[in-house]
Amino acid sequence: MELKMLTIHESSHDELEQTCHLLNEKWPRPRSARMRWLNESSASLPISYIAVLNGDVVGHARVAPSLKVGGGVDRVNAIVTSVIVDPRKRRMGLGKKLLNHIEAECRSIYKFGRVVLWTEDQVLFYESCGYIRCRPLSILSAAASKIEKNQLHSLESMLVARK
Repeated sequence: MELKMLTIHESSHDELEQTCHLLNEKWPRPRSARMRWLNESSASLPISYIAVLNGDVVGHARVAPSLKVGGGVDRVNAIVTSVIVDPRKRRMGLGKKLLNHIEAECRSIYKFGRVVLWTEDQVLFYESCGYIRCRPLSILSAAASKIEKNQLHSLESMLVARK
């Protein structure tokens, strides 16, 4: 069993196509949109990692820095998203190996102090990997991160009131 961890921007065209297919099986999107999203991967973040087993892409995860309220990048927290392992390859330890690889890269290369992620349906898996459940994070779009904290709070209050 030959398992390799690669970044998507350093992978082959075939591996990129396989990753697109793997992601779209779980979270369908138009192929062109998915490929554009995958091609955003770079060493300067966001970055997509893939797990390749005997030439087949069997896992994917994306890492991005969190954005500070008021703009800029928060190098304290890495946010891991889009974690997936091919359903036919689960229960082989591949997801845990992918997460361990990402965590090591986040700390050694990118100097993140904390790695966070969110999930609704895989809590038990992440807890088995050492993650702890915490209060939900507020995830901001790049546009929302540019406003100050008090303005963001006012906007959130107004939106809640409109529900």
